[in-house]
Amino acid sequence: MGSMIGYGLLCYVMILQAKNWFKVVVPIIDVTVLVIAIGFSRMYLRVHWATDVVGGLLLGGAWLALSLGFLEAWRRGKGIVMTPPPPQVPTPQTAISPAATQ
Repeated sequence: MGSMIGYGLLCYVMILQAKNWFKVVVPIIDVTVLVIAIGFSRMYLRVHWATDVVGGLLLGGAWLALSLGFLEAWRRGKGIVMTPPPPQVPTPQTAISPAATQ
């Protein structure tokens, strides 16, 4: 459950900063493989039963979906953009500063 929520939030932040499809797909695949590997390691080490791991993944996924839904609704309602704005290209009017003309 903890790995699903923690790595899921990390993946969400990485996706917000992505500029192309490759940078969106790779974190999703990586986090999915990592969370499943952690679940299998818990069963392999005999720390949890398979039902415990599946229940934790389902509960963690539900909590992550609920949290990200509220976070996205808040972010879009506030008009917060997580990607940096594009750099401004100076125009001939803005390239000349008022101090340089005096």
